[in-house]
Amino acid sequence: MYISKRFENYELSGCLNPIAAAYQNYISHGKEIFDLTLSNPTKANLSYPESEILQSLSNSRSLLYEPTPKGFYTAREAISLYYSSLGFSVSVDDIFLTSGTSEGYSYIIKLICNPGDEILIPAPSYPLLDFIASLELVNVVPYYLEEKENIWTFSTKNIMNSVSKKTKLLFFVQPNNPTGNILSYKEINDLLSFAEEYNLAIVIDEVFRDYLFLNKSPQLLFSEKIPIFTLNGISKTLALPQLKLSWIVCSCPKSIKKEFYEGLEIIADTYLSVNTPVQVALADLFRVKDLIQTQIQSRITQNLDFAITQFSNCSHIKSYLPQGGWYLVVKICDITIPEDELIIDLLNQTGVYVHPGSMFRFPGNNFYLILSLLPEENLFREGIQRIIEYFC
Repeated sequence: MYISKRFENYELSGCLNPIAAAYQNYISHGKEIFDLTLSNPTKANLSYPESEILQSLSNSRSLLYEPTPKGFYTAREAISLYYSSLGFSVSVDDIFLTSGTSEGYSYIIKLICNPGDEILIPAPSYPLLDFIASLELVNVVPYYLEEKENIWTFSTKNIMNSVSKKTKLLFFVQPNNPTGNILSYKEINDLLSFAEEYNLAIVIDEVFRDYLFLNKSPQLLFSEKIPIFTLNGISKTLALPQLKLSWIVCSCPKSIKKEFYEGLEIIADTYLSVNTPVQVALADLFRVKDLIQTQIQSRITQNLDFAITQFSNCSHIKSYLPQGGWYLVVKICDITIPEDELIIDLLNQTGVYVHPGSMFRFPGNNFYLILSLLPEENLFREGIQRIIEYFC
């Protein structure tokens, strides 16, 4: 009676789903667990340059409140320089700060969509957008990536069945979470052509852009016909999710640029959510980027190589080769029991905790496991060996 219809598709009883309940029960008994879902870098036993980070946050300017809807110029300049180091030219004026990519998504949906409109999201992909969309009163319509050998690709054929007159936004994630695919030049042209034909704005989430396994880097997308918004942030780029700073890079045709930017400024000015200390500190924080990223890249690369090698010896497990990100997708063959039951039994029998493919909208006719490559090497390797013993 009192609660918003935004929550009509949620279970608000406080009960956990079966997998989450099994996990809580398992850890409550103090048993050894091999958590291959770990995605929080601050709990991954990385070596952070503590003194440099804390010193950057102690600037006396942080005591002064100077609300700026787009974000401090110095912070946006640091982001512009970050893209310059990657070979891209991004104007400071085209950058808007947010407290997280989730808020960035929310801003863009507010800017472009009306209640009841539709947004296209890739599948498989991280389910975050489902929750944001429901809170913004828009409808999510998935379009499926195409499985080709051991990678996933953007498919114009698949997306054609998802677009309608209510569609306003087309989302893509690169490297995708969890499949790790990055748009090729052909896929970029296909995506842009499709969006331009149907007059759709594009949103690209590139939070994992710096973590790559092949000599292939995500490209920034531009169009003279439609607006394109690129999201990123320091939760992955600097492995500092607790500091809550992300950004939107806007690329809009000149005919609508002023209107769009003023609309975004109104939204940002309404919330003013980005705190002062992290904006003041950002330029200094970027100076420790390489130290942090080198550790993560080394770990996820070693973990990926180990998993791919070990799984190649098991005929019941097929692994996919991610081009970037810090996740690995594996397909389990010849499985007939329900997915939830298998995940729970794997946990109870081996102590290994993984995400099921259904969480990410993998096709229901196969069984997929999603593994994080971020855990410490010894824990990760033991978890992989236990998975192999269980299935093979």
